[in-house]
Amino acid sequence: DAGEATYSWTPIGTAWDVWFNGTFDGHNHEINGIYLNATAGKNGFFGYTGTASALKNFKFVNSYIKATVANVGLIGASYTLKYENIFNDASIHYRAGYAGGFVGYLGAVSRKQQIFNNCWFDGELYNDGGSYTSAFVGMIGEASDIKMTNCLFTGDVVGSVSGVHTSNHY
Repeated sequence: DAGEATYSWTPIGTAWDVWFNGTFDGHNHEINGIYLNATAGKNGFFGYTGTASALKNFKFVNSYIKATVANVGLIGASYTLKYENIFNDASIHYRAGYAGGFVGYLGAVSRKQQIFNNCWFDGELYNDGGSYTSAFVGMIGEASDIKMTNCLFTGDVVGSVSGVHTSNHY
């Protein structure tokens, strides 16, 4: 647990060739007080996550993520197969690209289902002129098989929003 202080943050997985490709199990701990103010890349606690990754069992609280370009969310750009038992109450601000409470851009994983289970967003999404904002996923890329179970959005949106996810891009 990070405590009450605010910590400047560099995302885990900073580029397509340096993405996170493992299991992140928070063992029900809180990640508290992260501050990210980025001007490039995919931005969030995770910048990029790959097809071999799974994210589960953590709370991301009292944190601030801001990006002026690209994609922003708890995960900036993701090809992850499974998201489970995650709570996020971050304040997410963006000016360009895509933003979501969980994923800014969700890419396809060939012939495999991407699963969100017991995910809850209770933070704030601020659209300062970006393309798409949504509760969970800002832009669903080529992804076509997505399952959401017991997911909840109780957060606030400032600016335009497009729903649970915004659009499919082919």
